[in-house]
Amino acid sequence: MSAVLQLCAFLLLCAALAQHYDEEAVQALPAACALLILLLCLLAYFRLLAAMDLVSAAVIVLCTAVLVRRLGRETPGKLARLLFSPRMLTLFIMLAIAWFFLEKLQVSNRDDYGCWAVEAKSICFYGGFAPRYQNAAVSFGTYFPAATLFRCWLCLMFKGAFHEGLLAVGSAWLAILLLAPMLSAFSFRSFFAPAAAVLAFAFLLFLPGVVDCMAYLSVCAEPLMSAAFTGLWIVLLRPERR
Repeated sequence: MSAVLQLCAFLLLCAALAQHYDEEAVQALPAACALLILLLCLLAYFRLLAAMDLVSAAVIVLCTAVLVRRLGRETPGKLARLLFSPRMLTLFIMLAIAWFFLEKLQVSNRDDYGCWAVEAKSICFYGGFAPRYQNAAVSFGTYFPAATLFRCWLCLMFKGAFHEGLLAVGSAWLAILLLAPMLSAFSFRSFFAPAAAVLAFAFLLFLPGVVDCMAYLSVCAEPLMSAAFTGLWIVLLRPERR
């Protein structure tokens, strides 16, 4: 139930942002991720991550009100076209592929043992950031915990506790969501969404550094930082709509 509620809240937030800025849903996904992570950071500061269901319900009510006010009676149809366009279907299939291949993965990298997985486990255990001097991670606080919080969100949402495989799924999901605006460069019908998803996923795998560098076998922050800056450049350098 938590997963359905929180994923619906995230999708409605994405739809509200896309409608507000008159964009496609895939263009709004990085901004929706940023807002989600800022919210998780606020809740983690007070160790209130367990309240995400209540927050998600509030987000659903607020975003629904915004969408109904802007779209009126056409809300259901336009919302369906926005969230289930060929590009969004491609994105959903990419997320499913990542889940299928990574959900059983176990922590095996030394950086994960000493830092990344330990930080995520601590956040899941405390329901937020650990009290002072009570975090066991050697490098705790080395990076802003955006990616770690997103991974913990998946762990708590789907399993209710820390789960090693979902750390890898979270890394893949966040990278895919941050790079989602790239899909807007292509035009195709819904029928071709599965093939487009496989091709896009293969493209991500064969990017330099994804599979041939030790850091990218971990759940560390560097790949996601790269994806975030790539998404930013995509938005800044794309031609203006006419």
